[in-house]
Amino acid sequence: MATPLEEAFLDQTRQKVNHCINLLQSGNEPEEVLRRLDTIQRNLRMATPSVVPPDVASNLLSIVEKIQEEARKTVGVPAQDESYCAPTLDMGDAHRPKYDITREQLLVLQDSNFTSKEMAKALGVSRSTVTRRLKENGMLQRMVYSRISDQELDALVEPITASNKLTGSLSIQARLKGQGTVLQRQRVRESIQRVDPGGVAVRALALRPTRRRLYHVSGPNALWHLDGYHKLISWKMVIHGAIDGFSRAITFLHASNNNRSETVRDLFLGGTQRFGLPSRVRMDHGGENLDVVDLMNEHRGEGRGSAMQGRSVHNQRIERLWLDVWKDVVNPYHGLFTAMGTPQAEGGLGILNMDNPIHLWALHYVFLPRLNRSLEWFVGQKNHQPLRTERNRTPLQLFFRGMLERRASTSTAVQDFWEGRSLRSIIEDHPLPDSRQDVPATACPLSEEQLVQLTERIDPLSGPPTDQHGQMLFLQVLQFVANILE
Repeated sequence: MATPLEEAFLDQTRQKVNHCINLLQSGNEPEEVLRRLDTIQRNLRMATPSVVPPDVASNLLSIVEKIQEEARKTVGVPAQDESYCAPTLDMGDAHRPKYDITREQLLVLQDSNFTSKEMAKALGVSRSTVTRRLKENGMLQRMVYSRISDQELDALVEPITASNKLTGSLSIQARLKGQGTVLQRQRVRESIQRVDPGGVAVRALALRPTRRRLYHVSGPNALWHLDGYHKLISWKMVIHGAIDGFSRAITFLHASNNNRSETVRDLFLGGTQRFGLPSRVRMDHGGENLDVVDLMNEHRGEGRGSAMQGRSVHNQRIERLWLDVWKDVVNPYHGLFTAMGTPQAEGGLGILNMDNPIHLWALHYVFLPRLNRSLEWFVGQKNHQPLRTERNRTPLQLFFRGMLERRASTSTAVQDFWEGRSLRSIIEDHPLPDSRQDVPATACPLSEEQLVQLTERIDPLSGPPTDQHGQMLFLQVLQFVANILE
């Protein structure tokens, strides 16, 4: 009879072997499969005979050896070439063909911070050809690093650190890069130490290693992860977002005053306008996702997993994103709203009464635009932040490079990205609203004329992005409404 230790060891070993078989059948990373099998083989031999009987170990080792043989057959086998190569134009008998590289292609790659060498590889041409096309279009490669003084740099860094003490040097460097200011990480670190030494100490105490798991998606737009974030639901605010599973590019991220299905659908369509329609979307069973489910089944087909619904804990990419959204964006707002609603006798500010609809309306009027501005900055930061596990490429570089490399593939999502067929039909069938209304669905206490006066007098996005300025605007809105209603 097997001992509990033997049963536990064999159960774990069988799970690992089955996982290797699944990885091999899906064609994913045969080198990684071989590495894992070597570890299993070594552990089995070490456990024999003290933990596992020799006959049982021998059977398992023979199975592992067979899987190793299959894995070795796939290592080194070249994959089908689906990479993109710029087409050529016939220049006549007297001239050799010229590569057809458009200004729009170069702009997309340059805005995603591709170097000329990376552009050449993505377009399937030589580096000198790319350099020549950049010069022809008046698009000389930008300076590698921005030449700004320490004082100018501190002025850019200070408002970012003031709004959130948990934002680190990599995040700030990526945000500045998304705004067109490219800097060395060392300079950013030195600036943070000058303007926010206390925040440096706070982050040092909060550091903890992240446990990473193996995750694989075949290519860009193969799978989007979509979800809603409800950390601010106590103040009637919901954040909806989606992320591309392959590149980790955030395709949309927006805070709304409701959790309706049409809101999620409009945000999803807005994301497809830039990134194209994905092949599949993973989401939970929430009613707010029903319109996206219907849209995906209509345009990608039913019975193929176009809209995969399950528990949120299985929606890996977006659930990991929410950790960063909390740390970099939501955490300060949550603390501020809590303080605003806590009575002064209990150590709070005592200026927000959630039972008063006018207070709720004023909170949304001031802070929804400010929250969405923070989310917009966050998207630019994350999409331009180098990923250590991807050779320091950014999500946007991974997305567009992946699309170029798979230009000749038969993937419907890739072909639709380049040709825009499904996207045009979607927009025709589901036109987006001309503008998004961030003012809450809560009954507005003002007439249209009075609301125009308020927007002319108090701009929610004016002033620095600090808690104190937001509180001041909130009190000004309450005073304006009180004067109107007197």
